[in-house]
Amino acid sequence: MSLLDKISSKVDDISESVGETIDKEKSDSRIREAKRNIDKAYRDVGEIVVRCLIEGKEIDQSLISEPYERAVTGMKNVTALVRERGPVDPDDPYMIVDE
Repeated sequence: MSLLDKISSKVDDISESVGETIDKEKSDSRIREAKRNIDKAYRDVGEIVVRCLIEGKEIDQSLISEPYERAVTGMKNVTALVRERGPVDPDDPYMIVDE
């Protein structure tokens, strides 16, 4: 194997490694964003519940249906992204694993 072939092989290895790292970082970023959206949905549900209690109103499920759907969608997204990497943790509150 010539020196040029060895250098080319090393460059290919490094390039592949960098590509894998970039893909992992992109996936990590998507997971973090989905978790932030879930947290926001939880806060929105909590705010609605607290407001209803303060105002003496009944907590109607229709009031929380939109943030609830956002939370569930986010949890499904996190689960799918993590599952692409391997097994999911059934105790992780950001995941839905009973499907």
